[in-house]
Amino acid sequence: MSDLSAFQPVPDALTGPFWDGARGGRLILARCPRCRAWQHPPLEMCRACAVPLQPEAAPLWGVVYSGTVMRHPAVPLYPTPYTVVIVEVGGVGGPRIVTRVVGTDGDVAPGTRVDIAMRPLPGGDFMVPVALVSTREEVR
Repeated sequence: MSDLSAFQPVPDALTGPFWDGARGGRLILARCPRCRAWQHPPLEMCRACAVPLQPEAAPLWGVVYSGTVMRHPAVPLYPTPYTVVIVEVGGVGGPRIVTRVVGTDGDVAPGTRVDIAMRPLPGGDFMVPVALVSTREEVR
């Protein structure tokens, strides 16, 4: 595999809490203390209230909104095929994150419940969220 340093994140004041949380096995997203809206990727201010956002632990489960199977190597981090999904964290209507599914090489249907766990990002010291197809029932 080639040099993977170009694929490592560069944390800053806004993204630092996300990466620190991932290292500790938590999903930390930005949330408005006034209206309670999640903002991901993080911003300095709430889009609705214009108050500073605060990092907060999000649920470690979600529902697949959409996804695709990567059959061609877009980046050299993972062998193909692998599945990438958009997950609505905490259920339908929650903040959306893009993540890789582990434990399956096939399609994952929208509405499928997934658990979120942290796994090492190849080529560095960072952890990233991944989706694991849950044994619980699908949510529609």
